Amino acid sequence: VYEYFEIVPDYIDIRDQIITFTPDSSVRDGYVVSASTASGVFPMTPGTGAVTRTIALGDDDNALHTLSEMSSFRFYGTDYTTLWVSANGYITFETFSTGTGSLVDEIDEFFEYPMICGLCEEMDPSDGGTITLDETTDTFSITFDGVPFDYETPTNRFQIILHSDGRIQIVILEVPKEGLDTSD
Repeated sequence: VYEYFEIVPDYIDIRDQIITFTPDSSVRDGYVVSASTASGVFPMTPGTGAVTRTIALGDDDNALHTLSEMSSFRFYGTDYTTLWVSANGYITFETFSTGTGSLVDEIDEFFEYPMICGLCEEMDPSDGGTITLDETTDTFSITFDGVPFDYETPTNRFQIILHSDGRIQIVILEVPKEGLDTSD
């Protein structure tokens, strides 16, 4: 499920929302989707996992993480123990053939690799903000806090949480009021 943003007014406000995907094999897409209010806080406080680290990523960079506390994460019937965190706001479970975290901006690219997108946008963490990885026995989270769009000053605050039962939560606390990056 994704929202495609045109350069026209966007009347769907995703700020301060938690979007939860719950596995359900009886529905066509494999997940039931629900939304709730985040109340201005991340459900998993960055820096509180049994495993926690700040990831330094450059523009279009990515970092490999092997799950150590949580044994695996099941995504569309496949159990994964490693994942790549992209500077552009998403997680993939297989490395890109290019070996980079480059922006996935074509619809067919979304389906080429198993991925979960918080914000799939051209962002540059080397320009500011932090990316924090946290892992417990039943959750893995990656938090983008104050990370700006590439060559722009507005920042983004969002978190992707993977649960050991297969649930996925995407928490969007802040996106610029002007909407997503228009320089792509």
